[in-house]
Amino acid sequence: MMKNIKRAFESAELKETILPDAYALSRERFRYIRFKISPEEYHRLSAVRLTMEVVSGRSVVVLNQYLGTEPEEVEGLNAAVTYPAGACEAGENAFAYKGQVRIKEIELLYEEEAETIAADYKLQETAWIADKTDPLLDAAQFLFNIQIKGPGQSPFKGACWTLYDYDDECPRLVNWLWDNAVVVACMAELIKSGLYPEKEAQFLQFAREVGEEFLRTQILDEGSEVYGALTARWEYPGHPAHSYDCYLGPNDASFAVKWALIPLYELTGEQRYLEASRLALDWVKNSIYLPDRDYLPLDYDLTDGTWGNYSIIDTAFIPEGFTEYDRLNCTNEFTEDSRFFMDRFIRQYRLDNGFYGQNYDPAAGVDEVIFTRGLGWTIEGLLAAYRGTEEKRYLKEAVELALLTAKEQNEDGSFSYILGYHGVPEQKDREGTGICEKATAILAYLFYDICMLDQSQKELLESADRAMVWCEANIHRGPGMGYGGIKAAGIKSGITCMSYLTIATQYANAFYILAKLKRTEAPWLKTELYK
Repeated sequence: MMKNIKRAFESAELKETILPDAYALSRERFRYIRFKISPEEYHRLSAVRLTMEVVSGRSVVVLNQYLGTEPEEVEGLNAAVTYPAGACEAGENAFAYKGQVRIKEIELLYEEEAETIAADYKLQETAWIADKTDPLLDAAQFLFNIQIKGPGQSPFKGACWTLYDYDDECPRLVNWLWDNAVVVACMAELIKSGLYPEKEAQFLQFAREVGEEFLRTQILDEGSEVYGALTARWEYPGHPAHSYDCYLGPNDASFAVKWALIPLYELTGEQRYLEASRLALDWVKNSIYLPDRDYLPLDYDLTDGTWGNYSIIDTAFIPEGFTEYDRLNCTNEFTEDSRFFMDRFIRQYRLDNGFYGQNYDPAAGVDEVIFTRGLGWTIEGLLAAYRGTEEKRYLKEAVELALLTAKEQNEDGSFSYILGYHGVPEQKDREGTGICEKATAILAYLFYDICMLDQSQKELLESADRAMVWCEANIHRGPGMGYGGIKAAGIKSGITCMSYLTIATQYANAFYILAKLKRTEAPWLKTELYK
């Protein structure tokens, strides 16, 4: 007779590693466990305590290290670490560890009386600007909702979370800065539109608070080889010496100049935004002429002091900071730099059929992944190069790429995350990778932008109108922090992760707002959806 024996997973789980001494710990890479603290919980929070079994004998652990938390060594069957509220986020938290640990409990410790909590950790009330009838205000409300309001020492305070995760009801990806730039731009355009005069003070304050993070994290160490660079993001690469790295991206710096710093200068007249722009663009210019490589690396790891050894299609929008700065100052100082960069980019990324590949390796060249959002970034760079150089070949290339992309639009008006993995669009890839709300909003804006330059492009106008219909149909109007987000799910819902979770992204909402406002600039351009 066969006898059934039930075993708890904990007793059957195999060890992955043993870390017997300090040397072993120093060589082990960090891994991550993510958990949430809701804004309501955070408001009353005193500390968080994690209790764990250290399966690997010993471990080094740290929570949200970018907030100044120090790593500490732990061991034992019931190891516990406690972190004050100031080391926590009102949303996603990243607990880093080495070796193998098994979390037993996460305890949120509260003050008995809410009034005793340090004011620094209290969350401010979110301004309510939506009226549940205007999609523009609904989309803007989402941006207000996901603003980061604490803790005080956070390098991200005042900016926005990148994502809101509807499955977990949690804001996520606190550590990306560059994409906040377009949030500033859409606030500036809302002010310039004159549609909401009673809300303009709120829009301006919000734009200032979001934009401040670019100035606060600019690299201004005298003698630094990256002097003037703007911080793009913090990442979690699992480095043995630290649980996160700080990255600087030349393309992201140019993006921030175009969409945040120059709009803030034009809104306020404050020279500090213009000065920061100039320093950033000087660094960007130096970066595209690196003497030891004939391509622009995606980023510079400030923590390690090294350039990356690969690049991606997102670098395409390098010219836009140059072009905006020259426009503002009535100069052509960066014209040749835009031309040099864009010509090299086209040569390295363009496929024979007119699409562009996603990933560039200096030894192997570009791959054949047709990444839809990256096509948008390429169109954005081409349009900036056209405006900066006045050479129509860039506009022609932008239009041709836009028309190719528009042909792959989904029937509901959305665009998929990937059009194809092998150099040509494939229906199975479009359907399988899911909808990308970011690509949909970005392409709508860029197609309208092309139509403002060439009013004969009716196909692009109709495509953009369909994309806007999809965006508005997918605005979340349920209760909670995610109100107003344009939500979707795909193979990389979280930009680089979070497969098929339903999320909304701050820069998708911002580009939707920009696209909606740009459409109102040309009411004479009629389509079946816009009469």
